[in-house]
Amino acid sequence: MRGELQLHAIMRGHETHRVAQLRSQDARGSRSDDVLPPLYNPELVAVGNGALLLRGYESEGGVGYVQEWRCVVESA
Repeated sequence: MRGELQLHAIMRGHETHRVAQLRSQDARGSRSDDVLPPLYNPELVAVGNGALLLRGYESEGGVGYVQEWRCVVESA
């Protein structure tokens, strides 16, 4: 899946959560959508061979699932 990796923090109640999102942008650049569900509390696990590996969890219906994202870095 192609998209732009965005890392930021959000507030939920009194807690701050780090979030990674893979977003796609339309051709006009006026709108973007999630390609994958957000990855909460991402940690950098490995870097090498033009890629990085993030590990965190995705949440669905109040249940968290451990996920890993292998992100390939492409030059523009």
